[in-house]
Amino acid sequence: MQNVDTATGPGIAPASIGIEDVAAFHGHLCPSLALGFRIARWALRMLQCPRPHTDELVVVAESVDSALDAIQYVAGCTLGKRTLIVRDYGKRAYTFYDRRDGKGIRIGVTYTGLADTPRLTELRELLESGTASFAQRQEYFARAQARLDFILSAPEEDFLTVGPARHPMPSPGARDRWGQCTICREPTMESKLTLKKGMLVCHECADRY
Repeated sequence: MQNVDTATGPGIAPASIGIEDVAAFHGHLCPSLALGFRIARWALRMLQCPRPHTDELVVVAESVDSALDAIQYVAGCTLGKRTLIVRDYGKRAYTFYDRRDGKGIRIGVTYTGLADTPRLTELRELLESGTASFAQRQEYFARAQARLDFILSAPEEDFLTVGPARHPMPSPGARDRWGQCTICREPTMESKLTLKKGMLVCHECADRY
C-alpha cells in the first residue's frame, strides 16, 4: 500500500498548493489564513524541505487562529501526529523544526494590518448584526481585500521576521496509555484520570460528583 500524506492529500507537493486549496480546506479565505500560507511556504523554502514526510517537520505555534489551518495543510503537521504543538502565548509566531538535522527557525509577524481599528470593529459588528448598509458592506470587504492582497503579494521580509529557534526541538514523549473512567466508563488517557473517593475518574466526572 502506498504511503500518502493525508494532511496535504495524496501526491500534492507544497509547491503546487495554492491559496484556493487552503481556503477550501479551511472553509473560507481570510487574512489570517493567507498569513499562515505565506509563513509555511517560506519556512519550507528556508529549511529546504519541499516535500515534508509524515514526521519530518515539527511546528510550535504561539497562538491559535486561522493561520494554523494553513500551516497544517501546507507543512503536513497535525495535532494528531503530535507534529503541531500549540503553546498559546497570544503571539503570532511559529517555530519550524526539521527532524532531519534538529535545526529550527522561528518566524514572527511584524504586519500590524490585522489589528482591529475602531472603524473595522464597527463595520464587523454591523455585518454580524445584519444591519450594515450596502456601502458599509462594500467598505468592510474592500478593507479585507486590501489586507489579503498585501499578505499574498508582498515580500516576506516586509511583514515577517525570521531567526533561530529559541528553544530545543520538543520531544514527542511517550504515548499515553488508555484507561477507563470508573463512573462514565468512557476510555480516558491514564494521565487525565484523577483519584476521587477511591476511584479513578475523568475530570468531567470528578467535577460532577
